[in-house]
Parts: sequence; structure tokens; C-alpha cells
Amino acid sequence: MPKQSKSNRHLPTIVPPRLPGAARRSLALSHRGLDFLHKSDGGQNLDVVVRPASGQLPSIERRNVAFWIREAERGEPQAQYNVGVMFFKAIGVDRDYEEAHRWFLKSANQGFANSQGFLGILYEQGLGVERDMEKSLEWYTRAARQGNLEAQYNLGRMYYLGNGVEKNLKEAFRWFRKVAECNHAPALNQLGVMYEKGEGVSQDIERALKCYRQSAEQGNEEAKYNLGDLYERGIGVTKDQDQAIYWFTRAAEDGLDLAQYKLGTLFYSGEGVDVSPGKGLYWLCKAGEQGHEEAQKFLEKTGAEVASTPEELLEKGLHYLQIGDFEEAAQWLEKAADQNHPEAQNLMGTLYDFGKGVPQDSEMAGLWFRKAAEQNHPEAQYNLAVMYFLGEGSRRHYPSAFAWFERAMSQNVDQAAIFLGILCENGLGTDKDEAQAVHWYRQAAEQGDGFGQYHLARMFYHGKGVGQDFEKSRYWYERSARSGNEYGQYNMGRMYYNGHGVEQNRSKARDWFRKAAEQGHDFAQFALGKMYRQGDLGSPDKVKALEWIEKSASQGNVFAQNQLGKMYENGEGCEQDYEKAFQWFRKAAEQGSEQAQDNLGMMYFVGKGVPRDFDQAAKWYRRASGQKSSLAARNSAERPGMKPLKSPEENLDWFLKLAISGAPDAQNQVGMIYESDQGVTPNLEASLHWYGKAAEQGHEGAQYNIGRLLFYGLGTQQDRDRGLEWIRKSAAQGYADAQLFLGISYEEGKVVPQCFADAAEWYRKAAEQGKEVAQYHLANLYKKGLGVEKNIDEALKWFRRAAEREFLPAVGSLKKIIHQQSMFPHSKDSTSPQN
Repeated sequence: MPKQSKSNRHLPTIVPPRLPGAARRSLALSHRGLDFLHKSDGGQNLDVVVRPASGQLPSIERRNVAFWIREAERGEPQAQYNVGVMFFKAIGVDRDYEEAHRWFLKSANQGFANSQGFLGILYEQGLGVERDMEKSLEWYTRAARQGNLEAQYNLGRMYYLGNGVEKNLKEAFRWFRKVAECNHAPALNQLGVMYEKGEGVSQDIERALKCYRQSAEQGNEEAKYNLGDLYERGIGVTKDQDQAIYWFTRAAEDGLDLAQYKLGTLFYSGEGVDVSPGKGLYWLCKAGEQGHEEAQKFLEKTGAEVASTPEELLEKGLHYLQIGDFEEAAQWLEKAADQNHPEAQNLMGTLYDFGKGVPQDSEMAGLWFRKAAEQNHPEAQYNLAVMYFLGEGSRRHYPSAFAWFERAMSQNVDQAAIFLGILCENGLGTDKDEAQAVHWYRQAAEQGDGFGQYHLARMFYHGKGVGQDFEKSRYWYERSARSGNEYGQYNMGRMYYNGHGVEQNRSKARDWFRKAAEQGHDFAQFALGKMYRQGDLGSPDKVKALEWIEKSASQGNVFAQNQLGKMYENGEGCEQDYEKAFQWFRKAAEQGSEQAQDNLGMMYFVGKGVPRDFDQAAKWYRRASGQKSSLAARNSAERPGMKPLKSPEENLDWFLKLAISGAPDAQNQVGMIYESDQGVTPNLEASLHWYGKAAEQGHEGAQYNIGRLLFYGLGTQQDRDRGLEWIRKSAAQGYADAQLFLGISYEEGKVVPQCFADAAEWYRKAAEQGKEVAQYHLANLYKKGLGVEKNIDEALKWFRRAAEREFLPAVGSLKKIIHQQSMFPHSKDSTSPQN
């Protein structure tokens, strides 16, 4: 069977200097900003939490960090070292090797050995500086001469490998022995290698064995493997396969890929153990997942016949998932799923749900999720609930979604809590209960869910299901904001801007708005632009104002579009440009902005940026007046002194008088009154009549309404062709409901030939006017690559736009994409998740 070469398996690794105190391990650390240095609420200390490989959670108290920074700036070398470690390891700050180098250098120049050791690593690996092996050797040497064990080990390693210095095994042995005398596990292992191979010292197997054992007993996985290797070959000890398997297993359980590969091949061949293809497969998969090439090659040659149990089939499927071979993964997982393995069934559902290795098929996904869910698989219960929530694979059914979310939550699937809160708040699938919604949002919030924290803060802010409390609202908005959630960041900006739950502070408001704005939050971009325009932080800065307001307007924010029009009209932060002003007013006006409609009417009336056109001016003035549901407010010249009355009959009578006089807005309004139940007897024939009158005059809302009645045969004989003709006229004039109707029609292909490209075009027109349903459908087309090039970033953008308007399926889809990214982080259509 294949054997690993001695030179490869004994290759020494860089050992970093130790961290002080509780943080003295290899760390996977948080990415909080330096805001944690500010005082937290209630005078409590926020900890900077770090997670070592062991899974424990030691912490560095905030007051210690503040002390380090203060002392480092005063020139204290230990504090400078601590700050350097913060940037090197990303403890409470973003990782920044250049900044780490700056602080280590300050400390090292004062003779601080630990900093000198870190500089050796930075120069050897080219982190924050150009790679320079000579400088690396210099810093390792300076630290080693002061007795720094890690630097001594790394110095020995450089002599052993000939990195930055001529290879010198005797010098390497001298340094390794010096470190090993302090019971340093990696050095003991390396010393064992040199004794075993006779490198830099006379060969001495007995001493090699002693060094390996000392290192292995301290937990060094390479030493465990090497000890097993000596027992397997009978070198220096009596050949003992049981002892060899024991040490190989201990090394494999510690994660050493070489030991995992070794065990896998032994179980397949039956050398010293009973033949067990299943166990062999398990260990080979573990090694393969770490990139061990021989293990991966071995796995590619093994067939399904050697993996007969569901667990063994699952293990191989997981291996292929790990390396991103989804087609191969699907073959193995389906075999396990067919044998009723719930985890494999859930994973098959996930593959079908996202179209990984199999065609995207929501119905098949739902079938597999249900099989696993009914076996009480918690994640499958959650996945099935999401499908019912979104109406994927079956019709949308909130009661079923609620029931499955509850079952998943009972098994500690924390992400179900946010959905349960949404359902309770809106009375979907269960009785409306805002207090219970608060309960679920709190559970999600306390688990660190940024959306849950945002929703809980919102409930406190508005006093929904709980007493209004701006301070608690601010607390949870801040928790959400610090987790990176842009909705929380935007609302923290609002809290500071308005002085709600916190002392008013425009500077902090700006900082929070900027954080959200840089993540693409359009209202935050608009708010930031307004602050610069108004001079909230000093003198107005119209150039910066224009920059941020334009970013917001480009995302379809109606307020920003209208404001941008005013800025181009007046030449604020830019050259005066009536044509651009007109374009932005029109975009906002088409989204229903009354102010923009007024402004657009004015542009047409005086001929600014567009040829003078009184008919168009009148049209937009009418639309602006319609926003108030009071036509008399702007058109008082038509009926001086006339105002809508409170009685439904009198209200209808008033609109009828205007309609008879030929006012198209009034005609459309009369049609709507007769169609709906507004205190008068519904009369669809009368609706049809008045919609027709307004539609003939070019009223886009009426064109859509008459088209809708004709299409569905309401109040008249059904005529889909005439109905579609009117709807197309309405859509061409920019009426968002008509554009959405056409988008759905082209996507479904029931009344017009299916065409996803046309669907995407109409959805986009309606989406850009703020129509959240269209935004949701457009996002789905980008997600699936239908009619547009598949683009997860664009899908996320439109899902977020719809979610901002509380469109629940968009909220669910956002969470689902985040889940997909966690499942398939290296997939080519994956993108960076946001909470």
C-alpha cells in the first residue's frame, strides 16, 4: 500500500509566539470594530470574545484592551505587543497585518522578545510586509537569544529547511534540543525525527522513540503518528500492530490527515485489523476533506459496493460535498436516503432545493425534507417549514409552516424563532399575537440573530406586544448593528439623530448611517446625504450629499430620486442640469411620489429639461392630487368649493359630479367605489363604464382596471385579448400594477407564450417603482438564472428591497440564501452572507 515519505511527514511547521494569559492558543476570532472600547450600557464591561480550537470561550476584558492601547501609545513594549497581537489575530478588530507589524516593530526595537518572534513570522510569510527571509532569520535570532522558545523552534526549522540561511542540520539540531529541554512538544517530535534519521546527530532509535513518546503524551499528533509508524515497522521496539493502530487512531482523531489516510488503507486491506470497508471509507473521507491527495485518489476509485450501510454511504456523500463535487455527492447521498437515513434525506432535499448536483426541483426537495422531518430530523423540519412559508414545492400554507417551525424550534433549531415571530406578529397560520411575537423575536435575538435583534428592537420602538421603550429598542438595535445587520445600523443612526433612547448625537448618527450605507442600505444612503446637504455636522457639503443621495436614488429610493432631481435643478453639488433633474423627477413620480409628480408637472409646464407640454403637466398634477385622495385640493378650479363628504353616498355623489364633467381621475375613482364595498352597493357594470371613460382619456390606472375586469370577465363577458390590450397600454405608461401583471403572465406562460426575459423586463420596471411583489419575483429570476444571467448578488439586492417593505416571502428567501451559503460556502454562485 502507498506510504508517505519520511521527509514530507516530518516537515516542521511555524510556531507562533504565545499569547498572554487566557488567549494562549490558536484562535478563531470575532471581527468586531473598535467600538467595543466605548462604555457599554449600564456600566457593564463588554468582553472581546475569542474562541480557541478547544471550543472554550476565554475572553479579554474591554478595560484591559483600553489599557493596552493607552499604554502602547505611551511606548510601553508589552502593551505594544498586545495591540500587535490584536491586529495579527483579529481580536476585536479587523485583521490588519500592516498595523500588527507597526506595533510589533515598536515593541521589538525596545528588545521585547515576543514581538521579535512575531516579526520573524511576518517577514517569513510576507504578511503586511514584503517577504524577506533574511529579516525573518534576523528577528527569529534576536528573539531566540533572549530565550523565546517559539523563536528558537522557528530558528531551528529555518536551519533544518535552509530557508533564508544555508541548510545546517547541526545548527538545527542544537536549537531543537534547546527547546526540547523545556518539554516543547513540536521540538521533541522534530528532535525524534533527527535522531531516527541521523540528521545533524548520530542515529539513535532509542532516543527517537523516547522523544516521540514524550511529545505524543503532550498531545502532538505528528509524534503519535511517528510512534505508531515505529511500532508498525518494528524499529527500536518489538513490532506490535495493535500499538501501531492505537497511535495511528489517536493521531487521526486529532485531525492528522496522514494518520487518517493510513487508517483508511489499513481497514480496507485488513493489515493488522479486521477488514472493514466502512471504517476505511470513514477515515479516507476525513483525510480527503483536508485535501490529502492520495486519499482523494483512493476515494475516486472505490465503488458503491464497498459501502453498504447508510452511515457509510452518507460519509462518502459528505466527503464529496466537502470538496464541491455535488454530482458525485448526490449519487452517494441518494443511496443512503433510499435506505431511510434522515440526514441523507435532508441533504438530498437541500441539493434539489438549490439545484446542486441534480436539477433544481422544489417538489423533490419537499418530498425529501418531509421524509426526514417525519423521522424527527430538526433541520429538515425547519427546511420543510421554509418551503411552506415561501410556497415552494407546494402552495403557500402558513399553518403548516407554523407547525413545522414549532417542531424544529422544540429541537433547538434557533433560526426558526424569527419565522415564528413573523407569523405570530402578522397572524399567519396562527392567531395574531404580538406579545408571543416578541417572545420569539427575543429568542432569536438572544441567539445572536441580527434580524431577530432588529425585529425585537422594532417592537420596543413602536410598543407592539410590549410597552414602548426607546432605551431597550436602542439596546437591541445596537446589538443588531454590531452584528453587521444594516437594518440595525440604519435604525441606530435614526435613534442618535432623533435622540430616542439615547442622547442626540449627530456625529454618531452619521457613523451608523455610513455603516449601513456602505452595505447598500438605500435609506441610510439617503439619510447620510441629507445630513451632508443640511450641514448637520457643520458646513453643508453638497458634493458629498450628491454622492450619497445618488447612490440611494440609483437603488430606486423614491425620496432620494426626488431630492436628486431638486439638486440637479438647482445645481447643488453639481452643474445645473434640467434634463437630469427631469429624469430623476420622473423616476420618483412613477413610483408615486406626490412631490415628484408636482415637480414633474412643473417641469412640463415651464419646459425645463423637456419641451413644454401642458397636457403632460396636467396629467402629473392630477396624479399628485390623487395621492391625497382629494381631487378638489388641486383641481379646485374645476369645482370651486367642492370637497369630499363623509357619507359614502355623498362622497360618491361628489365624485360623480366631477366624473360627469370629464375628470379622468374622478371617473377612475367612481369605478373603484362601485367595484369595492365602500358603503354603496357594488355595481361591476358601472365600474366597467367609468373605467372605460377614464381609460379612453389615457388614465393609466383606469386602463389597468378595465383590462383587469375584461380579462377576468367581471361585470362583462370575459375577453382576455381586450383585457391584455388595455393592461399593456397601462404598463407602457408606467403603471406598476400593470407591469407586475405582465411580468407574472410572461413567467407563468398561461395567457401569453412563456418568456422569462420579458417577465424580467416587466418585473424590473415595476420593481424600480417600489413594487415589492415585483422585486421579489425579479430576485427569484436572478436566483434561478431565468431570463437573466444567474446572479446571487442581484437576487440578494432585490430580496432585500422587498424585505425592507415587510414582504414576508422576501424575508424568508433572504434567510434561505444565507443558509445556502453556509451549506455551500465554496460554490461558484455563492456570495458573502449577511445577517
